Amino acid sequence: KVEYRPIAFLDEQSTTGYSTRALVAAAAVVDKTPSAFPAFHKLLFASQPAEGSAGLDDAKLVELAGQAGGDTAAVQTALSQGKFKGWTAKVTDAFFTAKYTGTPTILVNGTQLKDWSPTAMAAAVEKAAA
Repeated sequence: KVEYRPIAFLDEQSTTGYSTRALVAAAAVVDKTPSAFPAFHKLLFASQPAEGSAGLDDAKLVELAGQAGGDTAAVQTALSQGKFKGWTAKVTDAFFTAKYTGTPTILVNGTQLKDWSPTAMAAAVEKAAA
């Protein structure tokens, strides 16, 4: 099972708080149309703006959510009302409290992997499954 735990840690690298806005949009997708999240996640990464830029605007985040099959009205509402901003701050703080230092952070049965090669990840999963 893959469990995503996204965080918003690049707001200082954006002129518009893009990291938080993108995570708010993702939370709205998960809240209303969870099956659309994997596609939305891929679209966000494929459209990832350069650090230090404004990032995608809210209209583009809503558009990407729609492309992924997400509820665009829910995403628009979440962005305009700041819904999920508290949750976004909480999960981001938890990441740093756990002393993780980068993304992705990959855990298998609670143990952080340092080697992300397919061979090492497969070995860790096989060991955990044994």
